[in-house]
Amino acid sequence: MKVVLKFLVLILIISYVLTKIYSDIQTNTYKDKKAVLNDNAIQRGWIPQILPDSSFQIIETHNLDTNKVNGSFQYREKDENTFMNKLENLNGQYTWEEFQFTIDKTNNKVEFKDVKKSK
Repeated sequence: MKVVLKFLVLILIISYVLTKIYSDIQTNTYKDKKAVLNDNAIQRGWIPQILPDSSFQIIETHNLDTNKVNGSFQYREKDENTFMNKLENLNGQYTWEEFQFTIDKTNNKVEFKDVKKSK
């Protein structure tokens, strides 16, 4: 009985560790837009193509199973008007293609998520 219990505990521990190591959720952090471009994150659909040139502290999280993405970035005030002009504002809800944005103009910070359907 003790052997079976120890075996079950061992299986649970191994399953937990493997789940953490081989998670389908990945997070990437980028210093600036150049780093995003070097990693092809925009081409993969993980980061919106309209990312301002001055963007920094860029973080994106994507789920490989559902293909859902969310993230954030900061930008310099000089890019605010150009960025905002690319967005569609529907009752305070900012969108561009398949992305939805929450914008904090006080801190020049943007949070984004994709609103496309899952696989």
